[in-house]
Amino acid sequence: MFYVVDGDAVIEDDFYFDYKVPQKDMDAVHVWRSKNPVNNLVYGYGGVKLLPRDLTLNMNIDTADMTTSISSRFRPMEQISNISAFNTSPFDTWKSAFRECVKLSSKVIDRQDNKETEARLDVWCNNSNDNIAIAGAKAGRQYGEANKNNKEALAKINDFEWLKEQYNDNPI
Repeated sequence: MFYVVDGDAVIEDDFYFDYKVPQKDMDAVHVWRSKNPVNNLVYGYGGVKLLPRDLTLNMNIDTADMTTSISSRFRPMEQISNISAFNTSPFDTWKSAFRECVKLSSKVIDRQDNKETEARLDVWCNNSNDNIAIAGAKAGRQYGEANKNNKEALAKINDFEWLKEQYNDNPI
């Protein structure tokens, strides 16, 4: 097992990398909760992850949401691990909101609760203190809904040059 911490994560003072994985969960993806600084959502988006090494080495990289495709077993961890400080520049803010809302609106996240997903999507698109995040969220929602059955189009959200083009083509 190994931890993954996104580069924009500001780790909470009371979060420690000391979780002891039960033997029965050694093949599960563990994701801690994260605070979103622009819309106050708290869920796995941007949270610290603990991943099984061998399954990660063999994961499907052609999917929009790689984390949930690593294993059929997923363990949401209730503790808040960090603030996901993705809003460091206009492009980073837009890109992060766009990518997450593509995933939410296209329903590509394995084992998602659709009611919960719709509620999160509505918050991303409407309840933010950042107009750039809202613009990215709305563009992502539109793209995700339009391409929900097109794996190739959805996988583009992992191509940062393509994302920069989308950002430049979507006036804020």
